[in-house]
Amino acid sequence: MPDDDLPEADDTTLARLMASREQEPGKAQEALYLLLKKHGGKVKGALAKRYRGVLNAPEIDQVLWDAVYHIWLAAGQFDPAVGGLGGWLFVTACRAAGSLLRGDRHRGSQGLLFEPAFVPADWWSGASGLTTTRGRETR
Repeated sequence: MPDDDLPEADDTTLARLMASREQEPGKAQEALYLLLKKHGGKVKGALAKRYRGVLNAPEIDQVLWDAVYHIWLAAGQFDPAVGGLGGWLFVTACRAAGSLLRGDRHRGSQGLLFEPAFVPADWWSGASGLTTTRGRETR
């Protein structure tokens, strides 16, 4: 799916392209694809490790999607001086996990503006070594 001009795009470029979703929806979706490919697996693995025994696999997926949705909407606020997109994704996912654990109903993932079907098949590769036991991911 990605164009040859984006595969090595830095976080600032990816955020700028996601923020341009109204003007360039194709480029914005491509940037989201690359965000997930670049950071998604690592963040999902870190979430599974951090919330082992607390959140099950579908809940980890939900908090990750909530975080992706938030970043998709707030991409124009990205400031590389504060940190990278991977860190922002992780912190946002941890906040979404806290909301889920508190039972908050306004987590914000209703009505996604992007189609999750275009998520790269190998985005999970950063979380190698995880297995599922009774609905929970473990190392």
